Amino acid sequence: MIVRDPGNQQSGILDRLANAAFEHVLATTPETPEGDWVAALMLVDHNGAIVNPGSVRQFYASPETLEIFGTEALPYFIRQHRAKAICLIATAWWANPAPGKRPSEMPDRREMVYINLITPTEERYLHAPIARDPNLPPELGAFVDADCGLSEESARPPEDVRRRGRSAPLLAAARIALREVNAQ
Repeated sequence: MIVRDPGNQQSGILDRLANAAFEHVLATTPETPEGDWVAALMLVDHNGAIVNPGSVRQFYASPETLEIFGTEALPYFIRQHRAKAICLIATAWWANPAPGKRPSEMPDRREMVYINLITPTEERYLHAPIARDPNLPPELGAFVDADCGLSEESARPPEDVRRRGRSAPLLAAARIALREVNAQ
């Protein structure tokens, strides 16, 4: 369990954003066995309103489009709305690391829905396992809240963290853009 200072305004923003993310995940629960949750971006704008620009699924289609999202579209949305916080929702495979293998290629892989919540100074990472049956819609397990914190490594530019997973460059780009916007 993460204890947050109730006077910490950014923690309150992340809690509001997390609740909106949970609502999105529940609203987009697949109805068919092969269905998937919809990747999304949400942000808290400079007035404190939660903004949902819509699905970002098309950006997850390939490494090239994901890079465009991280280097151009995501920083653009953050700057356009003068965001105080963002939320990225997507699905991914998780597995124990093995040299030269992607998690999706591993026999012990697990499919997850994950929610990344980021402000300039705080970060939360939530994830829930997906259980699939060939004859039923997928079921989502309970979300776990992992304390990510912020470290010197998380402040590095995207090219320094690119090798750590598909979303690592997105998260690094988001941190940088949020810090730039909120420093003004």
